Amino acid sequence: MSAALEQSTPLLRDATTAAYLERLTHHITQNSDAQLLITVRVIDSADVDAVTLPGGYQCITRTLLVQLQSEGELASVLARGLAHTRTAFCYE
Repeated sequence: MSAALEQSTPLLRDATTAAYLERLTHHITQNSDAQLLITVRVIDSADVDAVTLPGGYQCITRTLLVQLQSEGELASVLARGLAHTRTAFCYE
């Protein structure tokens, strides 16, 4: 599903943003019971949205990222996606 999304949706390709999201996501997963690597992609869209896909993929939109007021708000979006991933993983 992630590969199909990446082919059909424009992604924000910014190394600084990607590195920041990777560090924050790593910190969140280290402090959880996650058994799966979480990968975050930023969709280059004016919509405000976040999507969790199977296999540990999370997608957030550029506009959501810009509208968040703090790192804590971003962490809560990512942690919620992690919880969705964890819940789906538990029932498989």
